[in-house]
Amino acid sequence: MKRICIIIIVLLATLAACRKESDTVTLGATIENIEGNPKLYIDNTLTPQWENNDSVWINGNASYTVTISNNVAQIVNVARADNNHYLAVYPADIVAAGQQAGNSSVTVNLPREQVYQSSQQVKVPMIAYTEGNTLGFKNLCSLLKVTVKNSTNAPITLSRITLTASTAMLSGPVTASILNGEGHLDSWGTEAEHDVSLCFPTAQPLQSKCSISCYMAVPEFTANEVSIIVYTNDGRFFPILKSSVPLSHNRIATVTVDIDQLLTCHEDFTVNANNHTVRFSKGNLQYTTDSTHTTADNNNTTGQWRFAKHQYDIIGAANTNISSTYTGWIDLFGWATSGFNGYAPTFSYTNVSQYYINKNISGRDYDWGKYNAIGNDDPGTWRTLQELEWQYILRTRNGVTIGGTSSVKFAQTIVNGRKGVMLFPDGFTWPSTIQSVPSVFNTNQTDWNNIDYSLAQWAILEASGVVFLPAAGYRLGTDVSEVNSYAQYWTSTLYSSTSGVARYVKFYGGGTPSICGPLEVRYGLSVRLVKDN
Repeated sequence: MKRICIIIIVLLATLAACRKESDTVTLGATIENIEGNPKLYIDNTLTPQWENNDSVWINGNASYTVTISNNVAQIVNVARADNNHYLAVYPADIVAAGQQAGNSSVTVNLPREQVYQSSQQVKVPMIAYTEGNTLGFKNLCSLLKVTVKNSTNAPITLSRITLTASTAMLSGPVTASILNGEGHLDSWGTEAEHDVSLCFPTAQPLQSKCSISCYMAVPEFTANEVSIIVYTNDGRFFPILKSSVPLSHNRIATVTVDIDQLLTCHEDFTVNANNHTVRFSKGNLQYTTDSTHTTADNNNTTGQWRFAKHQYDIIGAANTNISSTYTGWIDLFGWATSGFNGYAPTFSYTNVSQYYINKNISGRDYDWGKYNAIGNDDPGTWRTLQELEWQYILRTRNGVTIGGTSSVKFAQTIVNGRKGVMLFPDGFTWPSTIQSVPSVFNTNQTDWNNIDYSLAQWAILEASGVVFLPAAGYRLGTDVSEVNSYAQYWTSTLYSSTSGVARYVKFYGGGTPSICGPLEVRYGLSVRLVKDN
């Protein structure tokens, strides 16, 4: 009897081992060559190849790695699919956790920041699909080879290279698929971006009269205006603007950036006669009731604050949804609605008596920036400009010279189809790369200077320090009006406590700018915060 039991145990163990072996498979992994050579890893012969332990996502599992033996790449112990269908993505971390394969497609997130590793290495996103035992990886992107020449008389240290396309999406969420033996990028998500950067994690010196070549993985695009900006670690930059850089699928495009003189970014604005300066936030203030944030009185309270991702971003008509239960983002606020003392950013009352109307909010917790953590910044990092500070920025300070016009402080223009106001910082110099220069400054224009700066052009202007105040319109109650027509921003200064009126700045098409005119606190306006230097 004992012998029979032993035999049964051995048989069960054998069956279990067979079942375990049948639950996994080993898949081959081949790489598609890019015309012109480079692909995943560039060795001395410019041959694309895998590296040991490269991470690969397969059918929802991001824990697989490539192993190389005798120049053969394999992925071992892959969970066997019931239908023997395998969808794979490299690198594994561009696929969001929980994503499942379906119909040979999956949503990936092309990184907005790529990391420079060496002039002989670049990692390009790939996708593969098989119903057999070999994953033939296909490129989702092409390569942009950027050669940077230092034609100055001194060494420089590179920190970042940014590519911006006026119309094409270059990074962010996108549906990836494999069709007819080729990798494809299909539908871009709402968070997709028009730019991608190559970052140097350690100092990358470039001696005078020398050059370096870098590769960036970039989605295919054709006939697209682009800007390429090379940044140095001391805060300077050099831009070029090209009307077209065709980047065909699975090909390499080459661009040369010849740096003859580095430019300086100016971000400071003088706000009073004592030469005190501030820097503007890189976007309008936004709020959602979702999540929580910390406040100046050490509370963890409902809601989340952030700055718009781009200076030209606005919420627009969606502000009509404003309420204490709406979890979307809003960016038009009644005056002094920081959340302190119950004056919530979601207030949409039409009676001024329900708002804070007692004193100026400068330096007080009724100021949005003084009271709230905004993004990763602690409460008190940011604040709202006072009436006299706005007056100084827009009328009193020396200004700069642009296109032969002196004492320039601001101009009404259009960026990416969004009307608004460009504020020019102290010491600003108009970049010669941008040929279209406003003709009228320091006043309203019915045609907003009739210049619509593309995203590639704006990237250069922004790098130079230009601040853009978009025309987000205004809200009264839950009605939103004059979107892309009026640019209206609150100050921290009360006009009249008896009538519930505060000071604001208004720009619109035609007429004289209302610089710090009075407006009832019940109106929802844009808020742009500053940081003291």
